[in-house]
Amino acid sequence: MKKIFLIFLFFNFAVLFPQPTHKIMSYNALNYPGSTAGIRNPYFSTVVSNANPDILVMQEMTSEPGMLGFLNDVLIPIDSNYQAGLFLDGPDTDNAIFFKTNLFTFISN
Repeated sequence: MKKIFLIFLFFNFAVLFPQPTHKIMSYNALNYPGSTAGIRNPYFSTVVSNANPDILVMQEMTSEPGMLGFLNDVLIPIDSNYQAGLFLDGPDTDNAIFFKTNLFTFISN
């Protein structure tokens, strides 16, 4: 009987103390901002607002101003808790990370 109780307790531990869940999204921006950022921003807003990610990683960001533009024009209107991580400019297109500051803290790249 003692073993059955321990097994029952073990398998129900996850139900008794559930862990928080977070959404992580990866998206290829196709050379953002380029010359079409203003045209594409409403589409990005629709996709991101429907997915509502807690962490968003964007590929093919071409510049730090582009990353900041995406943050200000697309993410902040959706949720003012979004913040960008540090942008590292590499030899080609780069990645950008955005996260909700009410859930995460950026430490370093």
